[in-house]
Amino acid sequence: MEHTAAPLRSTFVSRTVTPGVSYASFLHGPPPATPSVIPERPNIWDNVDPDKAAKTAYVFQEVSSILDMLGDIDNFYNQLKSAKSPMEKFQIIAKCFNFAV
Repeated sequence: MEHTAAPLRSTFVSRTVTPGVSYASFLHGPPPATPSVIPERPNIWDNVDPDKAAKTAYVFQEVSSILDMLGDIDNFYNQLKSAKSPMEKFQIIAKCFNFAV
């Protein structure tokens, strides 16, 4: 007795996608409609207190100068560390205080 296999049936349902429509929007539906009039966002600079802005700018300036000073200290330390003799170390320290050596 000869056994013949039943023809395979495809479980894939073919769907047609309109050109220009993304697959995600095809699966989940169209995106929500955007309003025709977009409300104007408030200007964040309208409510800025000038005194607070000046204080903030001053603080940023001070922090920046402190960071510069820390960079100078790090550079000074590295120069001292790389100096070979006590005289070189003295010259580096003297240069820091603007002494003529």
